[in-house]
Amino acid sequence: MGDDMKFDRATIDVRRGDTVRFVVTNRGAAMHEMVIGTQPDLDARAALMREFPEMEHEEAYMAHVPPGREGEIVWQFTMSGRFRFGCLVASHFEAGMAGDITVR
Repeated sequence: MGDDMKFDRATIDVRRGDTVRFVVTNRGAAMHEMVIGTQPDLDARAALMREFPEMEHEEAYMAHVPPGREGEIVWQFTMSGRFRFGCLVASHFEAGMAGDITVR
């Protein structure tokens, strides 16, 4: 993740049943995060983050990563379909800091 509002990978393909360990490194100077969900889930949480930018949240599908640090998410994909990931720090998601996960 970087301050250019991009993840190193914009697409991820996995198989249903796979357990994936995402190691996310913040190479920027600002706080970044990776959050996994559906598009509606990420849209709703991004709106909440805009309203309450200092809100703290910790869920298994999130990794908050301070500058120069690493975070991790371990997630088992139990359903097929298209999912998203993004940085929901205020304005980052809207700037395009997001990607797609396809579960086959």
